[in-house]
Amino acid sequence: MPWTGTGTGWSNDGPGPSAQEIARRRIDALLEIGRVAAALAAAEQFWAEAPEDPERVEILCLCLLRAQRAEEAARLLAQARGRAPEQPHILYLHGFALRQLGQHEPAEEALRMALRLLPEETIYLRALAELLVERRRHEEALALAEQATALGPEEARNHVTLGFVARAAGKRELARRAYRQALALEPGDATAWNNLGCLDLEAGDRLQARAHFRAALRLDPSARRAQRNLGLVVSSRPAEIYTNFHSFLGEALREVVAAGRAGTPLRLLALGQALGGEAVSWALRARLGASPILGQVGAGVGAAAVTTLLRSLGPAAAVPLMALGVGWLATARQVTPMRREFAAHVVTTRGRWERAHQTWLARATSRAAYEAEIDRLLEHLILALAQRQGPEPGGSAPHGPT
Repeated sequence: MPWTGTGTGWSNDGPGPSAQEIARRRIDALLEIGRVAAALAAAEQFWAEAPEDPERVEILCLCLLRAQRAEEAARLLAQARGRAPEQPHILYLHGFALRQLGQHEPAEEALRMALRLLPEETIYLRALAELLVERRRHEEALALAEQATALGPEEARNHVTLGFVARAAGKRELARRAYRQALALEPGDATAWNNLGCLDLEAGDRLQARAHFRAALRLDPSARRAQRNLGLVVSSRPAEIYTNFHSFLGEALREVVAAGRAGTPLRLLALGQALGGEAVSWALRARLGASPILGQVGAGVGAAAVTTLLRSLGPAAAVPLMALGVGWLATARQVTPMRREFAAHVVTTRGRWERAHQTWLARATSRAAYEAEIDRLLEHLILALAQRQGPEPGGSAPHGPT
């Protein structure tokens, strides 16, 4: 190879890359960092120098597809197919463009022709599998997606496509395993996080779904599907959670109960004791009663009352309260271990919340960054309280043309 990578850059041990290679690298780099308009301008200039060169057509049409200009790309690719009918990537890109235009039958024909020329190219296998999902031919799509992962088990995108196809075929456990494998290979794949959240939401696990949608948005703030999905599971959060720690804890309790993850009244009592009377009262003021889990509301009220009585009169206060009809048969001895477990989460979270708050008050961080940090901390606490583990930590079509 004429160019070798070193720790400080590239060193020339032979003739350098051609002007064409340099131009292509620049366009690829612009696409990689999301500067699609700049990449398209460079590709148009590159193509104009030799408009019948298949490689230059490929580069221009890739940029057009990234710029959501599928109709122009399809026209150029059809012309290129007439000049070079045996160019597999031209066929692939044409199939992708036709699929974007809703022309599924000719799109499938183009993709199958590309696969006949390169039957083990995983990019083409993935594209055809995703198209067949749109055509509701799930078993064929699943076979292609599994073939792609068998040929390229080290590539996260193959597993993302398998997850996408498996979920469409109703094989949710296979889909979950595929997304987990994709994230093991590429933890920064926003599509995998979003689609994993879709599986959680279908399973009724709104808290975990929200955490996964937020992970997708942290990695790709422009991910529209993740934004829409997040809107399905989270309401706008009150401003008080960013400025008052009791409001912060109350919001955590309200969301845990609203998601139906509070468990038994006894467990909710322990949680209420750990959070403290002020937090429980704030959660009730924040319309805890609006939760569809109406049976939990009485438990929430009881938790607030027990917390207040325990603070003023000691553990013996629980006895008259239960005698008044709350219906809890647990003793303070049963409640204490759970209360201590939840309290440990609260203590850890308080320290982190206060550090973030003080950093913001000292103007060492922006308001937006501060609110994002508090929001992440709330996510961790909600999941910890709901799942009893430490406070740390509609599906998208996998990827565009490559």
